Amino acid sequence: MKKIFGGKTSKSDGNGALVGKTVQVGQFHVKVETLLGQGGYAEIYQVKEVNTGQTYALKHLKLAGHPEHILEVQKEAKTMAKLKGHPNILRLHAASFAGPRNNETDGFFLLDFCPATLLEVMQTRNFQLSDRMVLHVFGCVCAAVSHMHTQNPPLAHR
Repeated sequence: MKKIFGGKTSKSDGNGALVGKTVQVGQFHVKVETLLGQGGYAEIYQVKEVNTGQTYALKHLKLAGHPEHILEVQKEAKTMAKLKGHPNILRLHAASFAGPRNNETDGFFLLDFCPATLLEVMQTRNFQLSDRMVLHVFGCVCAAVSHMHTQNPPLAHR
């Protein structure tokens, strides 16, 4: 998972301000279960939709009313919505903002939940990728980047 404003994302011990709370993001009501990672401006949580039991990731962005951060996060939400439906791109299910209008203090993105990164899987299971699997993963990444480049205007990957 990447952070929106750069820097490192760290694994967490599961203690986050939202753990145990229920948050509404769009039409979804999610119960926050575990803090997965955090950085300077964002925290990523594992959440469960209250009505369906579906697991998602919740990206909580701390905007603190900074206009430049609010605009950046709104732009990211619009970009992710444009990319919706591609099989190799994380899907944004809903986005919402909290706080006074035009001075939001928090942003929330409800995303697909990925239980582990490829690197984590390889490290924890002493897993070796075959040449065929390396080519498959590389092809998936190329397809996602190509999809971004074919947007109007083209999108660059950071």
